[in-house]
Amino acid sequence: MASQYCLSALRAISARASSRSRWLGRAPDSSIRYGARARWGRLHSIVVEPNRVQVHYYANMPGVLTLTDAWFPAWHARVNNSDLPLFRVDGTFRGVCLERAGAYNVTFYYRPLLWQVSLALAAVGGLWILSVAIHANYSTSNGAVRSSAARVSM
Repeated sequence: MASQYCLSALRAISARASSRSRWLGRAPDSSIRYGARARWGRLHSIVVEPNRVQVHYYANMPGVLTLTDAWFPAWHARVNNSDLPLFRVDGTFRGVCLERAGAYNVTFYYRPLLWQVSLALAAVGGLWILSVAIHANYSTSNGAVRSSAARVSM
């Protein structure tokens, strides 16, 4: 039911895209400040890092929390420690469905599709280098490899 609400809200946002572009042409309302109360909710804090955006938000009603940052498939969303699908809002922005009123900790994080594969290959390569180094150290300490001077003197 709540996901149907979010999908209908996204459709309504898309239908109003032309009126929204006119709003973007005007100067933003200076009365809306960080943490200001609004009928839809209250932003408590936002922390922007290179690969992560953390938002602490209190929603007065269900809806779509939209981050006006570029949507890309490698971005994901975690809401109150649960992974949720990330929606493309207006074809450009990132959004996540908030199913009911309440406090939310939303984390948008960037994780490329092959991230786990890359980490696994790096770990295998590191273990291989470590095993070669240990094997080389073990071989030289047991006398398995002799210097050329030792062979000549025999």
